[in-house]
Amino acid sequence: QPSEQFGATAPLGFFDPLGFTAVGDEKGFRKLRVSEIKHGRVAMMASVGLVGQHFLKFPGFENSPAGFSIMGRGEGVLGFFAIFLVSGLLELAWREDPSGEKEPGNYGDPFGVQMYNDEMRMKELNNGRMAMISVLGIFAAECATGKDAMQQFGLPALGGGRFASTSSRTSFTGKTSLRANAQQSVMRRAEAVVAEDVPPPPFQPSEQFGATAPLGFFDPLG
Repeated sequence: QPSEQFGATAPLGFFDPLGFTAVGDEKGFRKLRVSEIKHGRVAMMASVGLVGQHFLKFPGFENSPAGFSIMGRGEGVLGFFAIFLVSGLLELAWREDPSGEKEPGNYGDPFGVQMYNDEMRMKELNNGRMAMISVLGIFAAECATGKDAMQQFGLPALGGGRFASTSSRTSFTGKTSLRANAQQSVMRRAEAVVAEDVPPPPFQPSEQFGATAPLGFFDPLG
């Protein structure tokens, strides 16, 4: 009975609206639970990393943007490949118990912390679930704004503020936002008026603030 297995927690209890699990399919449930725990553990590390890299940079990455936008640059691809190799080695080093006697996600206690109990298992599951949602939220917000996890709080001047402009000028989120284009266009026109003392160009609705992706300036009826 999937609904009676460890991991169902308040307020939702057993939550499987799409019916991935089935009564009697213990092997299938175990596979899904192992995947949930693994993805949760990765997401917890990723959520901390997405915040921490705003302030801390590895050698060779000092001028790299924080967040997912680094995947549009060479050092980002190189770093991802290195993480991929390390993950493969870990997968080979710690294998799932073929006998099925251990709980899903139980790979022993290599560091001897002696914290493997029902309370900590439930905390790990719930924190992992929250972390997976958090990483997806950070990813979606960066796609929409070009800002990393910390800049979403409106704190670009803290630590990594000097990377703020770099983060939004990548192929990942476009060369720049339409908002920035509009602001730069207005500033250029103002500088031209001051320098040459000539009448400003005619008002351009398409260059005004408010044009946003994916449609940009949208006025089909004129």
